[in-house]
Amino acid sequence: MKRLDYRISLIYLLVGVVWILFSDKILLSFEKDPEILSRIQSYKGWFFVLASSLLIFILSRRYIKKLLKLNSVQIEHIKELENARNKVELSTRTSKIGFWEWNIKTNEVYFSHEWKRQIGYKEDEISNKLEEWEERLHPDDLVIVNKRLKEFISGETSEFRAEFRFKHKDGYYIWILASAAVFKNKNNEVEVLLGTHMDINDRKLAEKSLEDNQRKINTLIGNLNGIVYQCKYDEQWTMLFLSKGIKPITGYTAGELINNKALAYENIILLEDRERVRNVIEKTLNKDEKFQINYRIKTKFGEVKWVWEQGRIINKEGENFIEGYITDITPQKRAEEALIESERKYKDLVENALIGIYTTNLDGDFLYGNNALALILGYTSFEKLRQINVWSVYKKNKLREDFINLIKKLKDLTNY
Repeated sequence: MKRLDYRISLIYLLVGVVWILFSDKILLSFEKDPEILSRIQSYKGWFFVLASSLLIFILSRRYIKKLLKLNSVQIEHIKELENARNKVELSTRTSKIGFWEWNIKTNEVYFSHEWKRQIGYKEDEISNKLEEWEERLHPDDLVIVNKRLKEFISGETSEFRAEFRFKHKDGYYIWILASAAVFKNKNNEVEVLLGTHMDINDRKLAEKSLEDNQRKINTLIGNLNGIVYQCKYDEQWTMLFLSKGIKPITGYTAGELINNKALAYENIILLEDRERVRNVIEKTLNKDEKFQINYRIKTKFGEVKWVWEQGRIINKEGENFIEGYITDITPQKRAEEALIESERKYKDLVENALIGIYTTNLDGDFLYGNNALALILGYTSFEKLRQINVWSVYKKNKLREDFINLIKKLKDLTNY
């Protein structure tokens, strides 16, 4: 277009000079009558404007068409970019991945709707400014994240991927996984960073919980008097190694069980549990998985104990072995059995009581009641009693309301 402007200006200048210098002479060569010349002179300026405008139009119409076509293409391109951005925005909303854009040259940034939603903001509640990102980074993560970002922009590293804590609108921090790609200009300079922003707080909490649980289990196992063992994967679980913990649990020494010298380990597992133990272990064959199982053993002194075993089948030089750990869980099992027995006795006591015992919710639905309560209220069983609402038992609704209010206030109420 600059070249076109130059050409049109030059042609217009030349035409104007020629017109000024030669128009009168040309007119005189065609017409000598002063009166007619005077009339033509009055229209000469308008003729020049019209002729020059026509000339300019003829010269520039091809370029005007190109310009209009170019503008049309640019408009379509802008629409396509806008549609693409909207599609990206929609996809990130459904995939719960936010995205951001940072123009390093102009320092302009853009945060997507999902980016803002992850930290508790609506679209218009947070501005698209770089400070919004920097101020929300956890102080302990700020230095390392900025360092990685600078290394990525400078080309020292080939990728940017960072996990950091990011401040939520409500004041607490959540874990974010961010990654980025660079876009360079024609001078091979990094001009724009485009990246993703994903909330990984649930994953981090799960990992932390898993680590805590693993630590607790390791601590528990480390403090238990258990058995570390290695045995063949055969019919009798032929023991090749047993730790000293074998005797307190089974009554047998390691020497009596290793290589089945006195008896095989299989023989101290209760007959009723042997097939179940073997089935559990066989399921992990060739899967590189650990097995865990509880079963009963009979000690050297005839006592039945519950043990917990964890192990893994390993293959050495084509032969299968089992390595694992066994610990005594008899006290826990007896406690469980005692609790079950206690609950059974308590249930029998409640069911056979002569006084009515019940539980309801605030809406008046019966959740539990014994037979005595049903009989007191004139029903043959609690199943029939639970078909009514407790509010209907009171003479007036106000009595029930007063009862609930007193319970809330006093926590404990008698003789109502």
